[in-house]
Amino acid sequence: MTKLTCVSLTAGSCSAIERVVFQQGRWRTVYFPATVLLLHHPVHGYGLVDTGYSQHFFAASARLPYRAYRWATPVQFDAQQAVAAQLPALGVPVADIKWIILTHLHADHAGGLLTFPTAQVFVTQTAWQAAEHVSGVTAVRQAILPALFPKDFGAQATLLTPQTTVALPQQWQPFQHGHDVFGDGSVFTIGLPGHAPGQVGVAFLDQANRAVFAVADACWTQQELMAHWQPTRASAQVLHHSEDYRATQQLLRQLHAAQPDIVLLPTHCAASHAAYRDDYD
Repeated sequence: MTKLTCVSLTAGSCSAIERVVFQQGRWRTVYFPATVLLLHHPVHGYGLVDTGYSQHFFAASARLPYRAYRWATPVQFDAQQAVAAQLPALGVPVADIKWIILTHLHADHAGGLLTFPTAQVFVTQTAWQAAEHVSGVTAVRQAILPALFPKDFGAQATLLTPQTTVALPQQWQPFQHGHDVFGDGSVFTIGLPGHAPGQVGVAFLDQANRAVFAVADACWTQQELMAHWQPTRASAQVLHHSEDYRATQQLLRQLHAAQPDIVLLPTHCAASHAAYRDDYD
């Protein structure tokens, strides 16, 4: 089976009061990294799972009402944290990024998209349809910054539709269906409803033969997932569908119970990504 090399990068972060996010949290400031996975496929070359923050994020949120996004989720970022700034040290020219999977279209996941104009972008049709025509306050409430997307994005992107799903291998069950991105069983996108319209996770085997499941914002942290932490009323307001969010987390717990060695990587969980980096260093 095809295996991918994987490097976890941090492209900025946002901060919040933990008790404001989780009912079980403490009254302390916590930081949620915007992590990005740099993957290498032996045939399809280098690609990214999400893009994190970049200078484009700040340009897109410079004026009201979009500046309110920064006020709601204060962002910590400097130019050297952009994915494009980190790639040369890894021996990867920016132009070598051939493909990008966007787990969903919130600005902290799509903030660097414009940096890679020639990359093939995979995103669900549902996610794009939800974001395509929103603007102003409505967009901010949905964590969308329209200026982060190319004007012809809908035509350029490879839209993953419900009609093109396939049955997943036993390894990824209880999740039943997903998209086989390259048609070779190496990378699957798997629907993770609840947080955002059309959100997916990305599942693959890494070079150490570990099953890795990048679960986007299906949970903010692995502690939240495993300890059954609950969002506060305030943080639940950002969820697309609370019941779907809880159902997705239950499926993730079932997957972990069936495969305790699986690597679950929530985008904003610093501890999960640090442990994964330690494992492959």
